[in-house]
Parts: sequence; structure tokens; C-alpha cells
Amino acid sequence: LWRSPQAEALYEDSPGYLGTRLAVRQILATVAANWPAHRRLRVLEIGRGVSDLVADLAATIPVDRTDYVLAHGDEELCTRLQSEYHDHPAVQVARLAGEGLALEGAGTLPDAFDVIILRHWLHLAANPVAVLAAARQKLAQGGLLLVAERHPDLVADLLSGLDAATRRVTLEDGAL
Repeated sequence: LWRSPQAEALYEDSPGYLGTRLAVRQILATVAANWPAHRRLRVLEIGRGVSDLVADLAATIPVDRTDYVLAHGDEELCTRLQSEYHDHPAVQVARLAGEGLALEGAGTLPDAFDVIILRHWLHLAANPVAVLAAARQKLAQGGLLLVAERHPDLVADLLSGLDAATRRVTLEDGAL
């Protein structure tokens, strides 16, 4: 179900997910608008599924001064993202290799990022604290980490299933 067009529409446009998408989009647009003209803006987005965030921001992010890396652990989805963004000069697709956030890409990827977006993905990690520590290591000095997650509810269960493995962290766990 996760890769179906219906699930993708729910992921992007259902009220629960739409709010986080709009918030992340606004934050990223504000960062880009205030970014120094002499510096490249390096963005890493790690998400659960496809992402229209970079397409939403195409008009506000200066492509000649931006490195936008979309990372995903699923090889099939990486291939799809590569075909969708192959003509976009600022976007690279990388394969996410493990919770240490190692990136494997065809081109040269930035060593550090000014903005890292973890979008509806952190809850899947076996060790979210280790993922956050790895993200901190990838952040440039003064960088911004955006964590866009939602609480477990019926929409999340519809998209992810009722399998407990798809929501590893709960408030009762005390892991965060």
C-alpha cells in the first residue's frame, strides 16, 4: 500500500501530513530567502516515501547555489526518484545505507549539510537516538535539523499498517 498513488496522496495531502509538509516547506523557503548569496545551501532530506518538497520549492530555492540531496533506503524508490529528478540541476538522489546516515550517490555529495530534514522516517529507526547523533555529525556548524513526525493514528496506521515494527518508538518507551 505504501507505494500506491493513493497512499502517496494521503502522505502529501491528508490534514495530518499536510501540516508538517507546509511547515517544513515554509521553514526551508525562509532559510533559502535569507541565505547568503555567496554560499551554497546544502539540504539533505530523508523521508519515508516520495517527496514533492523540492518541487514545491523550485521557485524559491536558487538552483545554482543549492545542493539538495534526497536520500532513501529503498533501492526501488531511489531509482524512481532518480528518474523524476534527473533533469533538476540542484537535486541528487542518494541511497541511505544504515542508521549511521551513510550516503551512497552517483555524484559528489556534500560532506556536511546546512539543513537536514527527517520526514516521517525517524520513527522507523531501531535506534532513533543514534540516528539523531549521526544527523548532528552531518550538520554544518549552525545547521538546522528539522524532524517532521506525527503521532500514531488511523491515517498513519492506514499508510504503514498495524505492524508494530513500523512504529518502533512510542511515548511509553521513553527512548527519546
